[in-house]
Amino acid sequence: MSITAIALDDANTQHLIIGLTRAEIDALVQGDVLTLPHTIKPELTADSDIVVLFAETDEALAGRFPPALRPV
Repeated sequence: MSITAIALDDANTQHLIIGLTRAEIDALVQGDVLTLPHTIKPELTADSDIVVLFAETDEALAGRFPPALRPV
């Protein structure tokens, strides 16, 4: 399962951060679709960034997120 977070900057602009593992990347290459959880409803604007992080495992991926955004 991908890790997804929404970050808010000093200008109150939302940015979407998506973390994917190798297995998820392989699935996307084979034609699968990435669907965000229904609880994630970012309000993205032209100033928003979408960041995609990659790591081999879920544990390594969680470590790449800033402490405040890490899943619990």
